[in-house]
Amino acid sequence: MRGRGGGSYGRGRGSRGYASSSAHHSQGPGRGGEGGGTGGRLRHPPHLKGREIGLWYAKEQARIREKEDKETRPKIELSPSKRAKITELLGSLERHSKASIPTGAAAINDSHVMRRYRQNVESNVNAAAIRAGLRPGDIVGLVRNSEWDESLKNDLERKQSSPKYQTMMRFREKLPAYQFKDEFLKLMRENQVIVISGEAGCGKTTQCCQLILDEMIQSGNGSLCNIVCTQPRRISAVTVAERVTEERDEQIGRNSVGYSIGLESRIPERDKGTILFCTTGVVFKYLIDDPKLTKYSHVVVDEIHDRDVLSDFLLMILKDLVNLRPDLKVILMSATLNADKLSNYFRHCPRFNIPGSTFPVTEYFMEDVLLQTSFTFETNKRPQQRRCRGKNPRKSEDQGKSEDQKFKRMLESHVRKLERDKTYPRHVLKELIKPEAEELNLDLITSLILHICETDRDNGAILIFVPGWDQISKLSTQLQSCCNFSGCSILIIPLHSKLPTVNQKEVFSRPPSGRRKIVIATNIAETSTIDDIVFVIDTGRIKITNFDLQRNLETRDTEWVSMANATQRKGRAGRVQPGICYHLYSKARENTFESFKKPEILRKRLEEVVLQIKTLNLGMTRPFLKRLLDPPPYKSLELAIQRLIQLHALDSDENLTPLGFHLSHLPMDLQTGKMILMAGIFECVDPILSIAASLSFKDPFYIPLGLGQEKNVDRARRELGDGSKSDHLTIVRAIEGYQRAQSQNRERDFCYRNFLSESTVNLLMNMKKHQGYNLCGALSKYCYC
Repeated sequence: MRGRGGGSYGRGRGSRGYASSSAHHSQGPGRGGEGGGTGGRLRHPPHLKGREIGLWYAKEQARIREKEDKETRPKIELSPSKRAKITELLGSLERHSKASIPTGAAAINDSHVMRRYRQNVESNVNAAAIRAGLRPGDIVGLVRNSEWDESLKNDLERKQSSPKYQTMMRFREKLPAYQFKDEFLKLMRENQVIVISGEAGCGKTTQCCQLILDEMIQSGNGSLCNIVCTQPRRISAVTVAERVTEERDEQIGRNSVGYSIGLESRIPERDKGTILFCTTGVVFKYLIDDPKLTKYSHVVVDEIHDRDVLSDFLLMILKDLVNLRPDLKVILMSATLNADKLSNYFRHCPRFNIPGSTFPVTEYFMEDVLLQTSFTFETNKRPQQRRCRGKNPRKSEDQGKSEDQKFKRMLESHVRKLERDKTYPRHVLKELIKPEAEELNLDLITSLILHICETDRDNGAILIFVPGWDQISKLSTQLQSCCNFSGCSILIIPLHSKLPTVNQKEVFSRPPSGRRKIVIATNIAETSTIDDIVFVIDTGRIKITNFDLQRNLETRDTEWVSMANATQRKGRAGRVQPGICYHLYSKARENTFESFKKPEILRKRLEEVVLQIKTLNLGMTRPFLKRLLDPPPYKSLELAIQRLIQLHALDSDENLTPLGFHLSHLPMDLQTGKMILMAGIFECVDPILSIAASLSFKDPFYIPLGLGQEKNVDRARRELGDGSKSDHLTIVRAIEGYQRAQSQNRERDFCYRNFLSESTVNLLMNMKKHQGYNLCGALSKYCYC
């Protein structure tokens, strides 16, 4: 019975295959014989039975369809010049792959790319040697120069007599970091590595570098002092540099202080006695040309508690570098960190704590906010779906339910205690125990801002922490359309890492008289000192990158903050006067927060790290990463290496390829970087940059509220796509259409008709321009093909 059933199924599948592709199977005896039949008809082998027959026919049908697709696939016609260029490129790749050419590291080192790169590095080193008064080929380091020492000392003494410098010095002397300068400098002289922890407002970021520089200059060692201070974010590097420049009565980049954040930099004009503030990635660029950082005497790693991938990677390099350079001093600084763990990592180096000097900050939690605003939550009609994470989705869901039940019991116990103490009225406790109180509610934020405006007449600035750009955009729109603000003029400023630096710097300017500044920011503002902030609204959420090893998938999830994040956010208030911090979560929820978030290297893809290891020639990846402060999982490393091999950034022996060399110098995702490099070869850079920007950020289309609006948005997308049936090309044409409309001053109408977010499109255009600058900058310096 099974044989007949299988045969019947086989004949049915065979007849369909014959009807659609008989021409293919009648061209020769090979195919006909393969099926065991005549005339090209599909016939299964006689030894198969039952289900095996159906599987055989399914496999044959898949092979037939694949062949048909190849024959009917549209062909791309290339011009003779492009065809010749691609043929030449493929030919060169084939020649390099032959056995006569050295393989592995030898092939890369002998390649035209690396020869030209080494020549470039050698010329830079020689030029630096000549400027330092040395012979070409000598290692350029910090060499004592008596004339420089005397000149720097005289310049500092002359500056100290200026009225502006003296005014700033009186302010500096009030900071705890300056008051502890003798203890700090003594510890710095006696040790090669120290760990400094200091509360927000103590002045460690602005003062420690200046104290070191001033002492070196006054002691006649100014020519032996160059300080580089890393910051985790671009905006921090720029603003700290500008603040230090102001305190030293200088112009940024003209004397002793400067900054470098990739393509934007203001490097100090003098070569000795300087402080350079930069992002961590810039230091890795310096390490490529100068593996021992011989130009610098002190390396300061600030905000080390962030524990991002590059910072952990830099710590590993500095740990080796202090053994190779006994003259190098390393200072690790943070407001909140596990100082013991970091000290033990650097062979039990000494720790130094600086107390804070901020004004007192009053904290309010969700129960207090509900009492002050009389806000009531609307009950959700549809329950929210829990996001499953982990190795086993079912297990993660069960674990999530267990955690929810545990927290519910904790919250009920907390509410009963408040009820017994009669701290809050019953209607507040009733709202607090609702599930909606655990969700991010923009209406509650709006209600709280209205309450602040009613109770505070001094127009104190407000800083609101939200997880991402979606919440920034929605809350900004909601506040601008709120009619209750008509009697209170407000100035809304978004702050996001994707915004250009010039836009990010707007948050530091004070608003016109009579207007209240409202900054809506992500966690980027946790390390940004905005002087006029009086009120902080902390939603308690943060977007975290997570890496699922089982699915080999990186995700961005919204999670609760850690206690370290909450402390940093609270510290943003009270910089110029007593401040207030509103936590939009209950005291019971705060008790569930972990002390610190897991280090980024344990929850992120490692391709960029592996590529940096290969670019800096630090040896084999696995033994190197084992020496990190928190080594990543072995499987995560294996997945990274395999992906780099698939991208042809590494060869099968894990050696860097020319493509990998170029990708390592592009500050973007590796797949995006390869796509842009290929766009340069195929001469389609502009549309690919548009696609890359949207992939890096978000889709510019939005769906407005209202029944049936999804169909209107789909119609607009199809019209913009012009029959391409490609979401990527639709976005390209949307940006092109916006640019044409912009030239006619009709961009707002264009966005309205096509359901495009004008702010998102502008952001994508800025990102596109920035990526283009990155590509040009990297290729102009490193592309020698």
